[in-house]
Amino acid sequence: MFYLTYRDYATLIMDSGTLLIAFSIIYLILHHRKKRSADEDIFLLLLILNIVMAAGDILGYLFENKAFPGSRELSLIGMTVFYIAFVLLFMTWLCYCRIRFRDGGVSKRQRFAPEYLPGMVMLFLIVINIFTGWVFYYDENWLYHRGVLFIPMYIIVAGYIMAGILCLSKYRDKSAGRATVPAWVFVLPVVVGVVFTFLVPDSASFAPFSTAVSIVFTHMGTVNEFNG
Repeated sequence: MFYLTYRDYATLIMDSGTLLIAFSIIYLILHHRKKRSADEDIFLLLLILNIVMAAGDILGYLFENKAFPGSRELSLIGMTVFYIAFVLLFMTWLCYCRIRFRDGGVSKRQRFAPEYLPGMVMLFLIVINIFTGWVFYYDENWLYHRGVLFIPMYIIVAGYIMAGILCLSKYRDKSAGRATVPAWVFVLPVVVGVVFTFLVPDSASFAPFSTAVSIVFTHMGTVNEFNG
């Protein structure tokens, strides 16, 4: 259990697994499909954001509380990149669900949806967090701590996750005659990972790895359904 909760070891192992999963899926998609639809392009963006999350997480953990010059700045940059990709990924997840389950993956032009505003505001707050420390900050020993906006950020992310689940559930309600997978199966890994990381402050970061697993489940399940 020590290696599952101690941040340095477990985080680096899981982030490495995240990179392996994401790069493998990207290779398979690009290798087997020469022409992609709009929803597949968004899915690739999800994978890229997942890679950016893991890379930022690795950078943040590797250089946290290190003594050599530049380590503190690298850790700050890494965690900033991680949180930007974290919020942006779940905004993109909602967009993917909407396009994927609308007319069998056929994209239609849509005006800006107001529900993306909270995510955009949070992205701005994460960027200026470098100067404010509202989302996360480092103490005098350069150890990571959560800021006052950490919980609101997770509430916004949870909102995008739930909105995506509603899209999945709505599609399945219209496809009662087909052998479909329950919506919660797709997002269960990311929900467990995000909740665990949120509730256990000193735990490893499960968010990137659990997100990668959920992305793979979502893609495999929906492809099988539309091809079924």
